[in-house]
Amino acid sequence: MKHDNGHGLNRSIRDEVRNILRKGQQAPSVRVTRDKIAALPEPVQHYLEYCNVLGKMTVRTVHLTQTGSFRRGDKWFPLVAEQFFTANPPAFLWHGRIQMAPLLRVTGGDSYHDGIGHLSMKLLSLFKVADYRGSELDRSELLRYLLEMSWFPTAWVSDYLTWDELDNHSAKVTIHDHGIEVSGTLHFNDEGQVTRLIAERYYGEGHGKFTLKQWTPRVTEYRELNGVRIPTSFEVLWNLESGEYSYMRAQITGIEYDSLLS
Repeated sequence: MKHDNGHGLNRSIRDEVRNILRKGQQAPSVRVTRDKIAALPEPVQHYLEYCNVLGKMTVRTVHLTQTGSFRRGDKWFPLVAEQFFTANPPAFLWHGRIQMAPLLRVTGGDSYHDGIGHLSMKLLSLFKVADYRGSELDRSELLRYLLEMSWFPTAWVSDYLTWDELDNHSAKVTIHDHGIEVSGTLHFNDEGQVTRLIAERYYGEGHGKFTLKQWTPRVTEYRELNGVRIPTSFEVLWNLESGEYSYMRAQITGIEYDSLLS
């Protein structure tokens, strides 16, 4: 599925994306064989078979676009975004635009590379309203990356992952990068699809304060794109003391593999 290849990004973001993608493009690509997945938990093997990655070469870089809505308080606002990934080393950059009112737009950036996470938000692309870094962000952004590997499922055979089978429909996965280690539990249905991830992630309480809360992204639809079955609709929730809080709903509108930013 083709789409605009990052031409809506400003120069500094484009330069950051290029640097990330160049590192990922240097990684070797190997064929995903049945022998290569044989040591993985049974539900993960079933999932990779469902995704149709057996016999395919591992993806090195990814570019995707999204539309959806983002929640602030009790209101939902339209969202458009694009995101870039590398599979080895683990890295991503997400850039989104949230339309708060007809003439009021917030732009946001989420990223993880070289072991460092960063979250920033700007009003009208000019006035910074949030800018977070630190060990909590490093771990939170790596956990986000772990979830979103389902958009390029050949990466689940990477050496930086370790697995523990829990039962026929779930497995714990841990990702290791730059001395950081985070884990989550993947849940699978009978068809082999990943339906949700459950993990402990840092939740922003405001004023730079973060506390660990249960984080539960859920998949609501799969489609086959570029010969691979991936989640194309999803919802992201926090499990708070007051109950479930859904804050993002989105759909994948385009995805490309191993296409460098021009």
